[in-house]
Amino acid sequence: MPNRVIFCQLFTKSKEVREEFIQKLNKAGQDAKKNEPGTLKYACFLPVDDADETTLYVIEEYTGDEAFDTHMALPEVQDMVKWLGTGTVLSGEMKVKMNLTYVDDFFFTRPELKNTKDPFVAVAEIEYKPGGVAESIPYWKAVVEEGRNNEPGTLMYGIAKDKDPGNENMLYALEIYESKDYLYDVHVKSSAIQNSIANTKHLRNSLKHHFLKLAGGILVKGNGTF
Repeated sequence: MPNRVIFCQLFTKSKEVREEFIQKLNKAGQDAKKNEPGTLKYACFLPVDDADETTLYVIEEYTGDEAFDTHMALPEVQDMVKWLGTGTVLSGEMKVKMNLTYVDDFFFTRPELKNTKDPFVAVAEIEYKPGGVAESIPYWKAVVEEGRNNEPGTLMYGIAKDKDPGNENMLYALEIYESKDYLYDVHVKSSAIQNSIANTKHLRNSLKHHFLKLAGGILVKGNGTF
């Protein structure tokens, strides 16, 4: 069964509520690190724009649906779900992607990520024209292979599709770099990325980036190769 990835963009009612949410997520992540072998990633992020004091992002990764269900059934997780439902935490419309899975083997995580204090995180939402996803796949394969083999500062990279009905034209790029400079000076300038842009830009309807910084939780477990 392929890994299951969750991506959430949440809007809290205040900076103080967001901080409380981060504390709860960080504790859940540390518990998962010790007690949940099927939970591979459980981390929360803030926008790099410090003027945004209420938005919070969450990325989770599980070995499959069973591991996700096990996590969600935990009493402390259920308590957090109830807290979110009190009406005192969230404001506005959430963006919650519950059924992302990696395309083939288009993902890697380097063990060095475990000790990177301030990684630069980018999440891209790409909407393609009908048929564009399939046409873009060979170029994404080259991008992932280039990152895996020749970009030591690209610490995590994954290309995911959305299994939910109606989202067959969407892809998501989950990216973590040692720094913002590495993203723009090395990764973006690679021949693989430049070829991808040149040959697939016309296939897109839209491209939206989220640039983030780590706020808490876990991104690497074990040897860090999943």
